[in-house]
Amino acid sequence: MSQENVEASRRIGWRGQSQNGEYDMAVGIRIGLPGVGVEEFDRIDAGVNARGDHPDGLIFSCSGPVDGGWRVLDVWGRVRSSTRS
Repeated sequence: MSQENVEASRRIGWRGQSQNGEYDMAVGIRIGLPGVGVEEFDRIDAGVNARGDHPDGLIFSCSGPVDGGWRVLDVWGRVRSSTRS
């Protein structure tokens, strides 16, 4: 990895490269649910039960109303990214 890439990776939060060329990093996932309102989302959320049965690797989750629907933002940790081809 070039010095420029190392410096860039530090700026975006990579913590370091393992000996096999992989990085551990968090990944954010944004989910748009067009046409979904609070009542419908509450039913979906109750069925998923992420608060009561917290999935392994889920660091953060939030959601709320947006124009025309609902939006969910989840951040998951320890996703592997390989620098190998």
